[in-house]
Amino acid sequence: MTANDIHDCLGAKGWANVLAQFTTPEILRDRHGPCPACGGKDRFRFDNRRGHGDFFCNRCGSGDGFALIMRCTGLSFAEAKSHVMRLAGLEGGGSASGHLQMPAQPSDSRPRRDTLSAYGADLWASTSSLDGVAAKYLLARGLVIPPEESDLRWHPALKHPEGFMGPALVALVRDAQTGSAVTLHRTWINPDGSKRGDPPRLLLKGHKKAGGVVMLWPSETVTHGLAVAEGVESALAAAHVFTPIWACVDAGNLGALSVLAGVESLTVFADHDDAGLKAANACARRWADAGREAYIIAPIEHGRDCADLVAA
Repeated sequence: MTANDIHDCLGAKGWANVLAQFTTPEILRDRHGPCPACGGKDRFRFDNRRGHGDFFCNRCGSGDGFALIMRCTGLSFAEAKSHVMRLAGLEGGGSASGHLQMPAQPSDSRPRRDTLSAYGADLWASTSSLDGVAAKYLLARGLVIPPEESDLRWHPALKHPEGFMGPALVALVRDAQTGSAVTLHRTWINPDGSKRGDPPRLLLKGHKKAGGVVMLWPSETVTHGLAVAEGVESALAAAHVFTPIWACVDAGNLGALSVLAGVESLTVFADHDDAGLKAANACARRWADAGREAYIIAPIEHGRDCADLVAA
């Protein structure tokens, strides 16, 4: 039984009954309050808007009932699915009226807090939505400008290690599972579509990027299908044919992308080089082994990526 089948069987009321076994009734009201996974005061809202146990947290991101259970308990998707099916009476006996005895929760199972340095947080706060030089740069390269809520923004005068000040795209990198901010990715640009600096792209020093993605389309727009690519520009080129799409920063992150709760189908836009194809295959295999649909799309010519194709 797939996640979609379970959503169809449960419906909004069924999901509310199941989730009541995992958290307090106050959490399941359609109003802002503390997140059951990461705390706070009013960052979380359970709205059940699709009848899938849907929620949104300003720190953790959005998801369905499976994602909420996983974040509250530390269970894997397979474990959460098994418990939901048992509680809902969708397999071998059992019913939704039974009470689930929760397993002991590992000390590190809750989402991590944001790990941006004070400099990183201040820099992100000083960025603006994409316009001006940033919009001209993206359009000159034939790329799609993502929605205003995107984690891709820009700074008009950012200092490069070489010493010059210039406009730069600034991408917030989040932990793909928890939504926590982990680092920033900066690209110094010119309005004609060229890059500036050596190197033109830099991550913040002293921050981790493993497991991180740039949510070019907000997490709440991700329902059952998601696309990913290595770099930001490859992803924005692929956005001509598929959205929502996220960038994984590099081949290593793409290859290690974990299976995300509630996402039933993943499309990987691969760079056509040895590292890119190896990463895409590793990612697709992991998702397929977890029972999800996984597809790979790559340029025919070796050495090309999606950004190369739209710029040609």
